[in-house]
Amino acid sequence: KQFYSKFRTEAKTFNSQSLANVIWAMGKLGVYPAEQFLTTWYAQFDRHAAAFNGIELSSCMAAFGRLNLRPPEQFLQSWYKRFADVEEKADSQVLANSLWGFARMGLIPNDTFLGVWHNAAEREMHNALPQALANMLWSFGKLEVVPTDSFLKIWVRATRKSMEHMDEQALSNVSWAFRRLKLQPSESFVDQWTLMYDRLSNNREA
Repeated sequence: KQFYSKFRTEAKTFNSQSLANVIWAMGKLGVYPAEQFLTTWYAQFDRHAAAFNGIELSSCMAAFGRLNLRPPEQFLQSWYKRFADVEEKADSQVLANSLWGFARMGLIPNDTFLGVWHNAAEREMHNALPQALANMLWSFGKLEVVPTDSFLKIWVRATRKSMEHMDEQALSNVSWAFRRLKLQPSESFVDQWTLMYDRLSNNREA
């Protein structure tokens, strides 16, 4: 209660980074915020929305996902608008975390966001870490939204280059997403996936 009271008093001094950090910390710790905190936080987000960068936006969405907390429509519209403004500077981790947050909430983003997201993802995919690639496809599977053909083509190429660095959970998430989306990867992709998964399983059992 003391924290919430202090936040309400000092919230106007928070900038975009501070606002992102405090909600991210709550998500990381699994602390569900009180309604009075959320009311103040949303108001300050609207006030500073134009200052948020991609990392801060994705941190907010990932936090909501961790907490399984669906933000109000007004926040979402402001968030979508700002994301579209900064997507040219959004890297693959920002993209993965943003979509993962929506997936954890079970909230399908609007079509405009998905269009912007796909364009940015196709541009940044070659820099994506293995975990980010796995999280992207898992998120689509969780939302039951089939990604574009062009995204899948680039995703498969990037994943094949980095699959040897995926752990068992990431590989399992990839397989689960393909099944959930009723997509059939190529035989060569399946062969590579099987080889990597078997290698990890054998190492674990050794």
